[in-house]
Amino acid sequence: MNSLMDKFLRIALKILSRLEARQSDALPSSDGSSPVPKVVYVTSAIAGEGKSFVSQAISKSLVSSSVHRVLLIDGNMDAPSSLSEGKGRGLSNYFSDQTENVLESVVKLDGYGFDFLPSGTVCKPGLLYLRERVESLFQDLSGYYDIVVIDGASLLKSGANSLAHSADGVVLVIKGDKTSKDLIKEGMAEFNIDKEKYLGAILNQRPKYIPDFFYKKLG
Repeated sequence: MNSLMDKFLRIALKILSRLEARQSDALPSSDGSSPVPKVVYVTSAIAGEGKSFVSQAISKSLVSSSVHRVLLIDGNMDAPSSLSEGKGRGLSNYFSDQTENVLESVVKLDGYGFDFLPSGTVCKPGLLYLRERVESLFQDLSGYYDIVVIDGASLLKSGANSLAHSADGVVLVIKGDKTSKDLIKEGMAEFNIDKEKYLGAILNQRPKYIPDFFYKKLG
């Protein structure tokens, strides 16, 4: 494993550890149903900070580190990642059609290790704010995946949609030579999510995990 993936493996394990620590007090399901997957929403203040690359690297690292079943979702309908190109139906189709089976749109990616749900063929970002449909999505993925990583839209582009609000934790990607503290603060204000949801930040290009006390300093 090269040094870059070594760094992302350490980052992924720190994120997973923080997520599990926050869920340690949650009671197990009493009705015998499968637990819903842990959901991590990856975002950035502005576009072009490498969150798609980071989302993929985290997903791949989580797969290589354990027996976790990982699904990466392209949750950026404004600007889908390159992985969604030519993939057809996906997240937006599930949101717009109540009869859609999300598992039928999941793609097996050769050489990646994790499964992938493309952004879909219906370019309507407003669909991301359907709270009940988002909750149904995670229920439908129960029993199939342990962890869902969402490659989300940038903060200043979309604010916080229902995917972000329903996630268990949020990771912010920062491009060290591009993103100012003021932009980050503006993005977080636009995001308007409880700071307790932040799991940490990742300084891209020189992969480095920054614990969530970073957000307290910004405040």
